[in-house]
Amino acid sequence: MAVPRNHALARHALLTLKDLEGTRIRILKRHRGANDTAWDLSEQCPAIDLIDIDHYDLDTFNDCAESGDLLIPEPTWASAHPQLVNVAVDWPEPVVMHYGLLYPLDASPAIHTLWNFSPQTEISNRDRPTKPRRCSGVKCGNL
Repeated sequence: MAVPRNHALARHALLTLKDLEGTRIRILKRHRGANDTAWDLSEQCPAIDLIDIDHYDLDTFNDCAESGDLLIPEPTWASAHPQLVNVAVDWPEPVVMHYGLLYPLDASPAIHTLWNFSPQTEISNRDRPTKPRRCSGVKCGNL
């Protein structure tokens, strides 16, 4: 959970759903790349106000830092803003986000370099498809 530095929850090492009661949490809309488990679990606590967002950008992070809203970010955005700190949440069940990489069948050498640059981007060889799947003119691979 991304929490504004001046928020009382920013000093916690681990948050529970009970801790999140009375907060506003910005979260990607359902079926927008995030695991809906976080939605399902948070909706079980009516004292948590969930706010739909369409995407992540710096304006979203700035708004959270200024308004005091919490944010469930994708891991790649975890350290995107200096006024937000990441605090782990003890979810009653695992909450994960799935990633993928879509690129054209005739991808540029730069894309192939990215695909093969496993250590820095944490693309696991174990997760790579042995044969790229075809998705309407693009290759699909799990990250």
